[in-house]
Amino acid sequence: MPLTKIIFKVSAIIVFCLLFWESRAVEKFIFAVVAVPAYGFGYFVYRNPMRMFEIQKKFYALINWRIEPISLTKEIRNTRGMGVILMVTVLLAAIFLICTGFVSD
Repeated sequence: MPLTKIIFKVSAIIVFCLLFWESRAVEKFIFAVVAVPAYGFGYFVYRNPMRMFEIQKKFYALINWRIEPISLTKEIRNTRGMGVILMVTVLLAAIFLICTGFVSD
């Protein structure tokens, strides 16, 4: 399926949600759409730091930059740390929203 059709369908779903759902449901939907992939990405970064670094190198090669870590062990440790920080941030945001009654309404 072409990317334009996917973007159109996602946009149509978001517009439908904004027009016909109550505002709290839209907020919950948007939070879920952002939080679940963000947590999954954090887990991916934590579990595959070297693969993430290779993806980053390929991206920088596309924009005509070359990156080389001074210490590969530090790079892997820091990448895993960023994945953990992302997962913890998403969990803290979810806990905060549960405690403030955002999810239970």
